[in-house]
Amino acid sequence: MLTGAILLLIVLYFLGDDGQAAFFPSYLVSIVCLLLLAIPGMHREALKSPRLGIALLLIAWLAASPAWSGRFSWDYPASAALLATFLAGFTMNGQRFPALVDWVSVTLVAAGAAAAAISVYLYYSVGFNPLDEKDRLYALGRNYQPTISAISFSIPLIVACAYTLTGRRHLARIASALAAIPLIWAILLTGTRGAWLGLAGAAFASVLFLTSVNWRTRLVASGSVLVLVAIVIGIAMISGHGDFILRRSTSFRPEIWMATLERLTAGSWLIGNGINVSAAVSWKHLTFDHAHSIYLSTLFYGGVVGLGLLLVLMLASGLPMARRAWSQRHAIAFATLAFAAITLAVDGNRLIEKVDHIWIAFWFPMLFAWDAIERRGIRRSA
Repeated sequence: MLTGAILLLIVLYFLGDDGQAAFFPSYLVSIVCLLLLAIPGMHREALKSPRLGIALLLIAWLAASPAWSGRFSWDYPASAALLATFLAGFTMNGQRFPALVDWVSVTLVAAGAAAAAISVYLYYSVGFNPLDEKDRLYALGRNYQPTISAISFSIPLIVACAYTLTGRRHLARIASALAAIPLIWAILLTGTRGAWLGLAGAAFASVLFLTSVNWRTRLVASGSVLVLVAIVIGIAMISGHGDFILRRSTSFRPEIWMATLERLTAGSWLIGNGINVSAAVSWKHLTFDHAHSIYLSTLFYGGVVGLGLLLVLMLASGLPMARRAWSQRHAIAFATLAFAAITLAVDGNRLIEKVDHIWIAFWFPMLFAWDAIERRGIRRSA
């Protein structure tokens, strides 16, 4: 039941007509997790994971932050409980059923590719653009905004590319390559530069750390990737397509970050302002809802303590894998985590919400990383 609820959550996230559709299976996950926690011995090994412990501590800290904001509400503590039981339930189920991550990966690719294909069709056929930017793709379900669409589609794209490059069965590799086509198409139509940056960074990190050749060859290959990207951009600029590449420029990110840092000076750097406080900032005549950086946002909401816990969690999850890949799961985990670390540096708001793109683009890569590290430990001890 737990596995079914997790898979249903992914399907409804990408394909649900209503963005809130994915909430229902997350409640099922929480109920089943609580039942498992009540069974003696069922959770003992899973809860010993130091990385899960750091994640739960980070979630608990942010959930407690409304207590010192001066305007306490139960909304974010409730969302934190939902997220915490999901992480714990996934970890427990993954230890009992090692194939869980494989099922989740396949479901991500299938649901993401289907949602991307439908979204591209709607974009061209009926001009489906519910918000104000008519030249950018808006996707289904929780992907209700171009940036969220691009970030959400990037995770299944990375998984599809990993299957295409490392799969053992030809039919599966062909299917993964075909699934990647609508995902790439949809990401391009969103016009979101942060997703491109994250995908390029994930590819660069994978070449640099996961290949088995010597370091000199890795550096040459990584440098070649950067040179190729520079050549493509140069050709586009010379051929008159520079507006397509630079039309949105930096999307006011430097101005947003400076304004957020100015707001931080009025609050507590150590414990933050509280996750239920609005992080909106203004610059000239424009207003921005949040800091557009998961790191800066976490600093604003949870202070140095919150940001420190986030960085420790990411380093503890990523550094053990920064070596040659030993499995397909490891490649997926490392690449998706690299994408999260890079893309969410220029986007993202709260780490604690009900099911949204941060679940897909941050917490799922974390779970993949923990599973890959655990599997490596099992292999070594065997």
